[in-house]
Amino acid sequence: MSTVHIKAYAKINLYLDVIKKLENGYHTVETVMHAISLHDTVTVTVNRGVLPFISLTASDTRLPCNEDNLAYRAAELFYRHRSMDGSISIHIQKNIPIAGGLAGGSTDAAAVLCALNALCGMPYTTEALCELSAPLGADVPFCVAANSGIYVAFGTHYGERLTFLDAMQPCHIVVAAANEGVSTPWAYREVDMLPPPSDVHTPQAMLSALSEHAPRSTVLAHLYNRFEDAILPKHTEAYQNKALLLENGAFAAMMSGSGPTVIGFFEAEETAQAACQALTQNGVRAWCSTTL
Repeated sequence: MSTVHIKAYAKINLYLDVIKKLENGYHTVETVMHAISLHDTVTVTVNRGVLPFISLTASDTRLPCNEDNLAYRAAELFYRHRSMDGSISIHIQKNIPIAGGLAGGSTDAAAVLCALNALCGMPYTTEALCELSAPLGADVPFCVAANSGIYVAFGTHYGERLTFLDAMQPCHIVVAAANEGVSTPWAYREVDMLPPPSDVHTPQAMLSALSEHAPRSTVLAHLYNRFEDAILPKHTEAYQNKALLLENGAFAAMMSGSGPTVIGFFEAEETAQAACQALTQNGVRAWCSTTL
């Protein structure tokens, strides 16, 4: 019996634009994704010499522990592509907000793949494992990279076609989660109904700042998330959380992914901690974290 523990890092979007809706109903995007220190812990155990079987447990009872969970499907995917004997046991210690736009389910699935890859002697490179994981979901390939030590990427197509980037200078952040999640399909439907944006946005300024190792303030000057236009007017709690972060010292704040979690960026750890405490006192679930 062999066991591996993996930190499954949350993902934030520094840039996210929805390009167009395809005939198959999916949307193409352009996005800059960055891993942060907030993480779940995923424990994977392989018991050799017994019949193939997958079991899944989680610290949060809201998570399904069957094939409805991406982590379970990740183990099934690995079984299909590698001839391995034995059972797989998975436990998820959940810390990342559920349905919050931080890729919590995707990073757990990615952690399972990374753990099984390690337990089987690393048959896949990080790039190959990213490619293998793509059918599980658009965010999973980036989470595979992040859980393998590559923390920033530019994603195109559905977000699964990755160009790896250098990380920006470390930044203190506060994660402010709303008490009600947002369904990603609903969020895309809301974006589809928006008029064209008044300003033309492209990721090139942010990509250039990252490639030139510009100060983090320069990188973050180009924050953009198209979903904010659709979600914040209809999600009062997320709108208020963004305002609270800015009122409490964040030099920038933006919703991550399709929301409703909002991220505040801070120069000093002390300011971030004070802001986190202020939000908590206002009844907001908030965590201090850093970019990786």
